[in-house]
Amino acid sequence: MDLGLTGRTALVTGGSKGIGYAVAELLRREGANVAILARDAAQLEAAAQRLRDEVYGSGEVLPVPADLKDPEQAEAAVARIADRFGTLHIVVNNAGPILQGGKVEGSDDRKWMETFDVKTMGMLRIARAAVPHFPADGTGRVVNVAGISGRSLLPDASASGMANAAIFALTSYLSKELSGKRVRVNCVSPGLIRTDAWVANAQRLGAEQGIDGEQFMTNMADRLGVRCDGWADPSDVADAVAFLVSDRAGYITGQVLAVDGGLADFVV
Repeated sequence: MDLGLTGRTALVTGGSKGIGYAVAELLRREGANVAILARDAAQLEAAAQRLRDEVYGSGEVLPVPADLKDPEQAEAAVARIADRFGTLHIVVNNAGPILQGGKVEGSDDRKWMETFDVKTMGMLRIARAAVPHFPADGTGRVVNVAGISGRSLLPDASASGMANAAIFALTSYLSKELSGKRVRVNCVSPGLIRTDAWVANAQRLGAEQGIDGEQFMTNMADRLGVRCDGWADPSDVADAVAFLVSDRAGYITGQVLAVDGGLADFVV
């Protein structure tokens, strides 16, 4: 299926690895120019080179190092991309730390503020900077990536849960605000995704319990009641993102699409 993305320009934050890289890879395959943003310049350049060498696509790849905790860096990064390509059609807000554990009681303010600053405020800064660069032809798209902990109670995930819930609210308010500019704003909400960071985390946590990482991940999926086959691949999230940024989703805005294997239980 042709998603109609050839020649469009996409910014993917957190694009050097995991879900972000999978999104950048798919958008490049679909013919888009892809700018990937992350803090680690060396890691970012390596990811960009891998996209150029290993992923066939007609668009260009541009690595843009920036720290989204700094509003000036966020704004400068978006301006650099828009200047390079003349416009900006797609923003995929994916940057953020791995699931932050801990309970509310006895928690540390710094961990909460770090999670909000990098994830929620980082997405707000990028979206805010991107608005003036979206074209007026209705091809502007924003997709925020916010974990299912924002809608479903996961054990000891309060900081991430509240940051993700704030992103759901940001998605709704921004979709309303930008409707007059014909910009569609949606959110993809992943569940258990087999990223390199999660695999490493599972190995560490499994070792503490005397089991290997794979067994830990299987146990976690069973305990949380995932109704599909365990953990998803980052490409499963990328597929959902690609649909939402395409013209195939031109009448969808303000929505949260769960890609969680049935982890979150909703009646309606």
